Amino acid sequence: MLLLSAALASTPPPIVNGDITQDFPGVVLLYATDAGGNLAATCTGTVIAPGWVLTAAHCVLDDGSFSIDQIYVLFVDRLSQAGGSNSTLASQWIAHPDYDPVTAQNDVGMVEFPALGEAVPIYDTPPTTTDEGRQFTIVGFGATDETDTSDPTKRTATVPLKLYDESFYYTDDPSQNGCFGDSGGPLLRVSAIDGSYAVVGVMSWVTGCTGGSMASGRIDQQLDFIESFVTPTYAD
Repeated sequence: MLLLSAALASTPPPIVNGDITQDFPGVVLLYATDAGGNLAATCTGTVIAPGWVLTAAHCVLDDGSFSIDQIYVLFVDRLSQAGGSNSTLASQWIAHPDYDPVTAQNDVGMVEFPALGEAVPIYDTPPTTTDEGRQFTIVGFGATDETDTSDPTKRTATVPLKLYDESFYYTDDPSQNGCFGDSGGPLLRVSAIDGSYAVVGVMSWVTGCTGGSMASGRIDQQLDFIESFVTPTYAD
């Protein structure tokens, strides 16, 4: 339930060389358990409307190594802070019906929970060539390397957009990247004018936690799916 690696590994990916942050309150930790109440996986998500979290499809689906019985939405900066007041049991979770685990197409999902939360706007404008080289922000609860098993902690980093296609934004930084547990977290476009931010992508897969390359699914291509559940706020 973390970032998919290269040919889409079955294990989830923190942000490598990112900074620990207490900002971005709309970015939440998703904690999935199996039927025995054991941890199945962790992922990252973003509250985009009252009671709804946007995440990756592979974060809300069973795979060969685990099955999901419950998902908790945690409003924390690290897992060890979780408790009754900041942990909410999700009422349902839905993957995009056309999600393809081989190609990672349509790797987007929604989680409903009985609470509000600070919603983050989404950016529905398609990218252009002028966006290539632009700095984007990633936020997630992922590992800091492929062997990290420490307390999932919210981290952030700024990475440049290398290119894009009809489905993904591709970022590439030799020292900073997503990793296990960052799956489903936001790729954010931050305003240079007032510092406001909006979700443009959902972190999907990496070529290696320390390899620098990551693909995030384009939100502007998923509006029909998202709007079938909520009416999000759109960034200017």
